[in-house]
Amino acid sequence: MKQRCLNPNNDAYKDYGERGITVCNRWLDFKNFYADMGDRPEGKELDRKDNDKGYYKENCRWATAAENVQNRRITKLTPEKVKAIRSLYPSVPQRTIAKQYNISQMMVSLIVNNKQWKI
Repeated sequence: MKQRCLNPNNDAYKDYGERGITVCNRWLDFKNFYADMGDRPEGKELDRKDNDKGYYKENCRWATAAENVQNRRITKLTPEKVKAIRSLYPSVPQRTIAKQYNISQMMVSLIVNNKQWKI
């Protein structure tokens, strides 16, 4: 989190710090981050609820990798896109669907198997 947002030499900086994603001053000290977020639950990772905003208590949660991927700014799927993805499968390969919608093949699998986007 801190490297992505604060270190211009970090490979991910262009997608975080350079576009204005910040870490609240309180969280610059790990003790405060830990006091706000607690232990990382098994199988979860830090996720920002609104990925256009920074890292601070009210905007962060522990989420599964699948939930986190669904929340990426390049992956913002709509219910309409999810229905379209489901209508394409199985006649269109998951790899092709993933490329067409700019999502991972794993996300396509989760969608078509009703593990994500239960609409």
